Amino acid sequence: MTRLALAKALLGLTATLMMVANLLGCSGDAGVTIPPLPDDAGPPLDARPDAPPDATPSQTAAATPEFHPAPGTFDAPQSITLRTDTAGASIHYTLDGSPPDSKSPVYTSPISLAKTATLKAIARKTGFDDSAVRSGTYVIDIPPGVVEPAQLEPNSGDYPNDVEVHLTSATADATFCYTLDGAQPGCTEEARCASSSEAAAGTVLVSKSGQKLRAIACKKGMLASSVTQADYTLSAAAPVFDPMPGSYDPHNPRSIALASDTRGSVIHYSVNGSEPPSCSSPDTVPENGALPILTADAIIQAVTCKQNYATSAVVSATYLGAKCVGDFNILSVPGLQELARCEEITGNLTIGVSGLLTDLAPLAHLRSVNGNLTLQGNGALTSLHGLEALAVVGGEMIVASNAALTRIDELVALQSVGVRLMIWRNEALTELVGPNKLTKIGSLSIAGNPNLQHVGGFSQLAEIGGNFVVSTNAALISLDDMPALTKVVGNVGFSFNRALETQSGFTRMHEVGGNFTIDGNEALKGFSAFSQLTTIRGTLQVSNNPVLQSLPGFGGLTAAGGLTIRQNLAMTEIGGLDALESGSTEIEIASNPKLVRLNGLRRIPSATHIRLIDNAAMEKLEAFTALTQTSGDVSIVGCLGLKDLTGLEALGKIGGNLLLNADHSLTNLDALAQFVTLAGSLTITLNETLPTCQADRVYERLRAHGYGSTPDIRDNHGTGTCD
Repeated sequence: MTRLALAKALLGLTATLMMVANLLGCSGDAGVTIPPLPDDAGPPLDARPDAPPDATPSQTAAATPEFHPAPGTFDAPQSITLRTDTAGASIHYTLDGSPPDSKSPVYTSPISLAKTATLKAIARKTGFDDSAVRSGTYVIDIPPGVVEPAQLEPNSGDYPNDVEVHLTSATADATFCYTLDGAQPGCTEEARCASSSEAAAGTVLVSKSGQKLRAIACKKGMLASSVTQADYTLSAAAPVFDPMPGSYDPHNPRSIALASDTRGSVIHYSVNGSEPPSCSSPDTVPENGALPILTADAIIQAVTCKQNYATSAVVSATYLGAKCVGDFNILSVPGLQELARCEEITGNLTIGVSGLLTDLAPLAHLRSVNGNLTLQGNGALTSLHGLEALAVVGGEMIVASNAALTRIDELVALQSVGVRLMIWRNEALTELVGPNKLTKIGSLSIAGNPNLQHVGGFSQLAEIGGNFVVSTNAALISLDDMPALTKVVGNVGFSFNRALETQSGFTRMHEVGGNFTIDGNEALKGFSAFSQLTTIRGTLQVSNNPVLQSLPGFGGLTAAGGLTIRQNLAMTEIGGLDALESGSTEIEIASNPKLVRLNGLRRIPSATHIRLIDNAAMEKLEAFTALTQTSGDVSIVGCLGLKDLTGLEALGKIGGNLLLNADHSLTNLDALAQFVTLAGSLTITLNETLPTCQADRVYERLRAHGYGSTPDIRDNHGTGTCD
């Protein structure tokens, strides 16, 4: 209390006491004593220099300050406004609960409170007493904030090495607490980790597969973040081979290196093992990663292992020294050069280079192709140089459409072609000398080579397992002997070789398993090549050979599945088939306009069908003197020169139909005296010189032996008698 205030209080008390004394009839002598002013009361009010002339001891006090908002509890910082009703008064305040005085801060603008405080204030103005003290407590109770969750980099996944996980939060200066076993991490109010570890420098090392990282972000004065989680798998990276699996040059062996991207791992391996390696297998790759040098084909299996890591998958690699695995389609010279180390190709090899490739020199080591070997469309290829070592082709060997190819005699080592050797449409090829070591082949086809004049070689070829075809070689004039060839399992065809005049080879061939066709050879005059041929299991077909006059060269043929002689414009006789005696199921001799005699078939006892059609010059049938029966038809049609059926005297049974039609020179059927059995129909028609009674006699003989069908006998206009 100030001296002035104390003086005022004492003066007020004195006045009160004097008034009470007067009321009681007392005076100063009655014992009422007026206490003196204290020493610090200061001079009398009217003696003060700042006292107004009319000042009195009952001076008015300044109005007590007002607070807005009123004291209370708040959940956010507050801005407090102070005011007093006394104009011009200053307001002094404190925030620590102490009484304000003239030395306390003067209010000039709203007071900001971010935490709890007790506000006290007085108003002061000159000439006024200080106001009463206004006091109030503002409680600031702000809920704590929540720290932003931890962000993990990298996140969950499968990794080949230990993972250093970096933790960050959008909340600055956060601390990170974590566990690696999936347990819930925690932190205290002081942001210290509880039941968990603190991530130093914001990083966590994951070093075991299957670890489950759980992390929270913490900060003092704030609530901990939600839990961020990530699961990590550590898997050893599978071994990598160098060089990659495949073929290697056996003349320049090298070691195989194995490596894994997993640091500190161990690679276990096996070579040509029946069981894949495991982490307990004894063989491990040395630190330099190099295996022993390969000297032979090898299958290497390997697996990567590391403690606390998942084991890698087992990987396998096949290294083949001279064996090139798979199919190869070569379209360029560099592509062919990549096969220089190959001694064996396990699949197919196709070479089709449109230009630049003149020979096959890069294949000098090649000994076998297990699949097909196709040399087609190589525009600049002139020879097969480079295939001198080739011994075996497991599938087809096709040499086709190589416009500049002039020779193939480089196949000096070729011994076997499994399916077919095909020489086709090579325009520049004039001479073909076949591989003389070739002993076994599936099929042999020499066709469509327009300038090919001579075929030779093949001196050791003993058997053709499929077909043998020499066809459409327009310039071919000679085909040398194949002295070792004894058998063709499939068909034989010599067709449309326009310049071929004679065939003199194949002197040891004794069997053809399919058909034998001689067709469309415009210059062919004769065959003397097949004197040892005894069996044709299919049909011997000789057709469309316009200058061929007879069939010499088949004198040893004893069995044929059929015989077709058709449209040979110059043929006059059928000779050279005198030994044929069995197996002829069907005989067709047709449209041979100059054929006069059927000789050379004298030993055939039976047939399926016999068809003699449109042989205008035919006069005699003496070829069939041994024929006793057929299981099918006998048709003699349009043989304009045929006068009788001499040669059929032994024929007793026809299992099909008998047709005698338009044989305009036929005068009698006396040769059919033994013919008593007919299973099919009897037709004897349009034979201009045959007396009807001749046909009737045949019918009556058949009917006498049980034939019950009605014959077709008509328009036979001969005038002779039947006596």
